[in-house]
Amino acid sequence: DPLKSRVEDIRSTKDVAIEFLISTLRLSNGFLKQDFYSKTHYKPTSEFEEKLEQLISKGLLEYDDKKQRILCTHEGMFILDSILFELMKVI
Repeated sequence: DPLKSRVEDIRSTKDVAIEFLISTLRLSNGFLKQDFYSKTHYKPTSEFEEKLEQLISKGLLEYDDKKQRILCTHEGMFILDSILFELMKVI
């Protein structure tokens, strides 16, 4: 059928990873670290991992060892855009 259009995903892995972070860090339960890598196909760099650790040590993000989740702390929610900007710089 000539009227049917084909839609291709032209987003880069970086774009997909950023969109994932934007949409999941706003949620109270954050995201599973393994989901981030498997759903976005993003290969974590040491720079990205270091940035996560830095944000966790500042009390802006939290890592739940039992559930393997990364989520925003109460304080982090107030400056979520700044957190996302910091993460985007290292993706």
